[in-house]
Amino acid sequence: MSLVRDVPFSGVYYPVYEASKALYCKALMFDPLAPDTVNRVSKLWYVSILASINANFFSCILTHPFDIIRTRVFFQHYNKDITQHYGGIMQAMRSIYEYDGLIGYFRGLTPRLIRKGAGNVLAWGMYEYLVDRRTFKFDAG
Repeated sequence: MSLVRDVPFSGVYYPVYEASKALYCKALMFDPLAPDTVNRVSKLWYVSILASINANFFSCILTHPFDIIRTRVFFQHYNKDITQHYGGIMQAMRSIYEYDGLIGYFRGLTPRLIRKGAGNVLAWGMYEYLVDRRTFKFDAG
């Protein structure tokens, strides 16, 4: 069931990240393939951070309902509220909509955006930096 959430997240995240990266490179007039750009590393970090934020936002919004459904189905037996016990995924989807409306699929979105966002910004920023460092073999000092 986690794959139902994680595969679409990654499937949305990477293309949005790459498109955002291209957009921000263009906006900052930054060519990531030019080796001798002034403030190269800082521009690379800015582009990576902004692209990560965009990709995280869209990916989380699109996949959060799957996460809500998965969490409720997995932990239903720990909940004393009998209205939150489900016979399957489809019943969970119907029940969430019936009792909470559309907003029920997006409860807890803000903490997820922050948690996944912070991790993705750090991971993709470091990834871009290491790839750039390997490609252009910058000196550490």
